[in-house]
Amino acid sequence: MRSEVERLNQVDRDDVTDPELVEIVEKAERSMSPPVAWYLTMGNNPEVAAAFARYWETLHRGGTVAHEKKLGLDQVEHPLRRQRQLSWASADCVGDGVRD
Repeated sequence: MRSEVERLNQVDRDDVTDPELVEIVEKAERSMSPPVAWYLTMGNNPEVAAAFARYWETLHRGGTVAHEKKLGLDQVEHPLRRQRQLSWASADCVGDGVRD
């Protein structure tokens, strides 16, 4: 069963004017991690994009856990996330994709 969900369009790169978001997008363009497209989509709400960027930095570049071990944790977390997505998709949804 597939329900229609409204999608957010990406903000055009040239329309990014929020100084913090400009800096975040430039860093993503250099590192390609996470993809620039993520930030351009979140660019509809620069505060959300900035909060996600802080989360990403802390999770993937912060702390003292070796990067290789973080990758291992992602290998465990990814199947669990997929299982949650499948479980949500099989739940009863209304026409706009929002669960009852």
